[in-house]
Amino acid sequence: MEQKPRFTKFRNTEQLQFLEDVVSICLKADVGSLNIENQVNDLNQANQRLSSSFKQTQSSEFTLTLSDLDNLRDNDIKTMRKVSDAYTEHFDEAKAKAARLVLRTIDKYGESIYRMNYQAETTVLKNICNDLQEQKAVEAIELLSLSDIVAHLTNTNEQFNTQYLNRVEEKADYNDQVKTAELLKDALNKYKILDEFINAYKVINPSDALSTLINNLEELIDGYNNTVAQRSKKTEPEELSE
Repeated sequence: MEQKPRFTKFRNTEQLQFLEDVVSICLKADVGSLNIENQVNDLNQANQRLSSSFKQTQSSEFTLTLSDLDNLRDNDIKTMRKVSDAYTEHFDEAKAKAARLVLRTIDKYGESIYRMNYQAETTVLKNICNDLQEQKAVEAIELLSLSDIVAHLTNTNEQFNTQYLNRVEEKADYNDQVKTAELLKDALNKYKILDEFINAYKVINPSDALSTLINNLEELIDGYNNTVAQRSKKTEPEELSE
């Protein structure tokens, strides 16, 4: 789908409701004939687990902060990998070689790092950032103009770990809140998998039914994105006047 939900701008309640709305729209279509029944069921089950846990933690600030930081670091590692992958086809062999080095550095830890659980991803990203401090890697990063992304990833991952450890020390409701944050990540991953399947079938097996489903989902996404956009506009005068 061309439209992408601005998850980093959604409130916890909006993220949960959006995912539930996606399932509702999909279930109104013939998911069996569209070959997305398993992905829709996986998302539905993840939503149910999240909803149950979410009600217990009452949308803690901790869950929201971790989710925001996790989305930022996920975007960084995905962007770094996509840019490097593209540069492997560059006519300049120096840049192509640098891209292959960066890709090897990332991919030795797996190609779906952003789908790991919180603790595993924190450790892997820390290792990647450390590996990228080696001289050849630094030169490759500079040649590909990725230094700002590496710096942002390093900083964001450190912020995530600090927030995570601070909450461990505070103890109160920690286990339930971490569980909710993890379940939210899992549900968002299930949505992304569903999105990937829909986009794939749009190319290899297009149909009127699939087009209708995509249009309905994009209308839903547009509605949620407009909501957060309007909210941002309302807060701008207050932020400027402070």
